[in-house]
Amino acid sequence: MTARDLVAREAEILVLMHGTDETFATRVSSRRSYRSEKVVWDARFRNILNTTRAGGGVSVDLTQIDLYDAVDLPLPAAPHERP
Repeated sequence: MTARDLVAREAEILVLMHGTDETFATRVSSRRSYRSEKVVWDARFRNILNTTRAGGGVSVDLTQIDLYDAVDLPLPAAPHERP
């Protein structure tokens, strides 16, 4: 769908995230709603995962969770060109 299609249909994207706060052994949940006019096209979220070499641990840099970079994405194939 194009940006125009999503706006015309009043589309909405729901993002649900669940995690565990290890300090208190508590489940943490978050829900966000993004209406179609808020979608950023031709962009990619930045990588927020950091892998440490010692012990193979992974950390998440939440200070960058909403940052993105513009990218040149290929145009999707026309319906008759899809495999």
